[in-house]
Amino acid sequence: MKVTFNQVGEFIDELEKDAGKVERNLVRCTKLFEPSRLSPTIRLVSIFSTYSVAGQVITLTRYCGDIWGINREKDNEVIAKADAYLKSIEKACKHLKLEVRAGMLEE
Repeated sequence: MKVTFNQVGEFIDELEKDAGKVERNLVRCTKLFEPSRLSPTIRLVSIFSTYSVAGQVITLTRYCGDIWGINREKDNEVIAKADAYLKSIEKACKHLKLEVRAGMLEE
């Protein structure tokens, strides 16, 4: 079974409730850059975070914006937004004494 979130705050709330039961005390987090269907030069930026509790995978996927490659300032804002989301998850994990590693946990 899999539980999915798309809001960082809801994911962190769930993580806090599960803190003592997180398998291996490990949370995986990464930034995803996926091609857009609109144009091959546009990249969709999201963050992805997962952990496992009692064989159940808890997942966060949060869209952060698009990188077009024509306005560096706007592209940097999207990256900064993704980094801020990841930092908030890392801060919560540190408080809960959970280890954060790169990558994605899949069923």
